Amino acid sequence: MSKNIKFSTSVAAIALAGVACGATFSPAKAAVPNLFNTGVDNAGALLGPSAQDPHYTLISAPTGVPIGPGSVEQWSVPGYFSQPTATSQWIQPIVGQNAPAGNYTFQTTFTVPQFETATYLTGTWAADDSGVQVLLNGNPLASSPTPYPGGTRGFSFANGFIPGVNTLQFVVNNTALNTGLQVQGLSVRTTAAIPFEFEPQQGFLLGIPLFIGLRQLKKRKAKAAAK
Repeated sequence: MSKNIKFSTSVAAIALAGVACGATFSPAKAAVPNLFNTGVDNAGALLGPSAQDPHYTLISAPTGVPIGPGSVEQWSVPGYFSQPTATSQWIQPIVGQNAPAGNYTFQTTFTVPQFETATYLTGTWAADDSGVQVLLNGNPLASSPTPYPGGTRGFSFANGFIPGVNTLQFVVNNTALNTGLQVQGLSVRTTAAIPFEFEPQQGFLLGIPLFIGLRQLKKRKAKAAAK
C-alpha cells in the first residue's frame, strides 16, 4: 500500500470516528452584506426628504438626465401610490417633475461573501409610470410582472449569481412628469460553497478521534523517515 493510500485511509478513519462519536454536520450560511431596499441609509433607516440614495444610481436615462453616482434621491409620492414602509420608500431621478419620457435604469449592487453561493433572490417593486424589466448581472427575468405606482409586484431569481459583486437593475418607463421606483423586501438566500460545517457544541467529541488519528499519522511518518 502506498503512502498516499495510507494517508487517505487514515483521514477517512478520522472522519468516521468523528461521526461515531456523535458529531453532526449542518449547511453553513452567511448574511449577504450591502443589500438594501430603496430610500434607506447604510443603517437601513428611511432617508429624509430629497436625500440622495447611497445604494441606487441611474445608469441609463433619456438625454439630458444626469446619471451615475448621486443621480437618485428620495421621493415623497402622492397618496394614491404604494406608500413608504418602515424599510423602504420611493426614489426618483434628481430632475424631479421635469423627467422626460423614456426608459430609466436604476441599479444597485450586493456582494456574495467569499466561500458562499447565492441560490435565491426575492423582492417586490413598484414603478411610475410602469416597470419594464428586472435584471440580475445583465440577465433579465424570463417573465417580469409589470408593476404600477399604486401597487407592488413580486420578482425572484433562482440562478445567474456570480461570486463577489452582483448587479441588480430595474428598468422603468416614464411617459411624462415624475418617474420613480420603490423596491422592498429584498432578500438573498445563500449556502456554503464548502457545504458543511461542524456544530460548535460537538467539537470536543470530534476532537478526540482527530487527536488520536493525527498522532498515529505522525508516528507512521516518523517510522517511514527512519527507514
